Amino acid sequence: VIDGKVELKGQSKLVIARGGKVNGEIVAKCIRIDGEAHGTINAAGGVVSFGESARGSGTIQYSRMSMAEGAEVEATMK
Repeated sequence: VIDGKVELKGQSKLVIARGGKVNGEIVAKCIRIDGEAHGTINAAGGVVSFGESARGSGTIQYSRMSMAEGAEVEATMK
């Protein structure tokens, strides 16, 4: 579990694996969520993808997004 801000620069990719959890702000070019993410998810200009086991809530900013069947996401999307 990570509580706080996770920020990757450049052409970065962040993966939250099944069983992983981030509470806070996430900033990266590409974000793949198979675990849990709660807070602000910022992949402006990039891609956010949610796997079938993903759980998420908060605010999501993205250029493209994909969501597998079974993912549970409750968020404001921009």
